[in-house]
Amino acid sequence: MPVPSPRSSSVTHAQDVRRLRDLLRAAISGGRFPPGRFPGEGALMVGYAASRSTVRAALGLLAAEGLVRGSPAAYEAVPPALVALDRVPIPPDPPDLPDLPDPPDPSGRPGPSAGADPTGPAPLRAVDPSTGTAGARVLDRSGLAAPGPLAAWLGVTPGSPCLRIELLVLRHGVASALETHYVVHPEAGDLIGIPLRESWETLLDDAGLRRGRVDRWGGRIPADPALAELLGVATGSELVAVEQTTCDPVGRVLDGAVLRIRSDVPRANMLHPAAS
Repeated sequence: MPVPSPRSSSVTHAQDVRRLRDLLRAAISGGRFPPGRFPGEGALMVGYAASRSTVRAALGLLAAEGLVRGSPAAYEAVPPALVALDRVPIPPDPPDLPDLPDPPDPSGRPGPSAGADPTGPAPLRAVDPSTGTAGARVLDRSGLAAPGPLAAWLGVTPGSPCLRIELLVLRHGVASALETHYVVHPEAGDLIGIPLRESWETLLDDAGLRRGRVDRWGGRIPADPALAELLGVATGSELVAVEQTTCDPVGRVLDGAVLRIRSDVPRANMLHPAAS
């Protein structure tokens, strides 16, 4: 039987740590842990089927972000109201804004954008980097039983089966974002055998899954070593963090996703100023 190499084991561990950190971060910022209360290491190990080293590493990353405090014996979640200061609600349907200034008028009159006098930086609106001409590579497609906080996010019973699909979004062969999707049953079964052609949206379309409302929250986080390696940036670099839910046409959540986006990808593929 082949023996896993030390590197493959370390990479797997880093991925487990990152995924657990992302799920716990989404649960904390979404208010799914009561203020001042946070599961102990043992509860997290059982609830997320994670090793002690994975749990401790994930908690260390959360502590570095200021989302948990205390000691392994008694961690405490930062109240969601404080986390909300670093999060901006993202309307589900951002407008399509041009990337280039208006071309000059043949008559010599200035275009409509000329002479603009902005009073300060505009709020930012996140745009899913999977749209447009791009490619993607699946890193993981596996089933799991939804732990409590993930189940609450998806609106299902704890322990319900769901499908995790993690993909690296590529632009011109360069990684621009990491997306981790958690799809509920029965839609999860529709996606198991569908190959990924271009993006998450095309995968849903190819599976015949109709989409309704998409709710997004955005903010900024530092890149931990595992994310930095995947996205080709320096550890500590600023990333755009987006957590989103996609509903079916009747409003039932079918997918919860954690997106981590490079902050230096072209503006049209990541951020637009919010409309005033």
